[in-house]
Amino acid sequence: MFSNSELIAHAVQLKVMPEQLKFSKLVMEGLQSGDIAAVTEEELLSGAARGFNRP
Repeated sequence: MFSNSELIAHAVQLKVMPEQLKFSKLVMEGLQSGDIAAVTEEELLSGAARGFNRP
């Protein structure tokens, strides 16, 4: 699980827009609460790289 500081570090690396970081934080909160099925780090990061557009 990512901490907020780790999410920010990834966002900086990927030059993620603030609304995408907000989305990423929502995904992380969903994962922690069990609302969202497990997502791998690779899936999350590739989603961030694509602007979170799912096919």
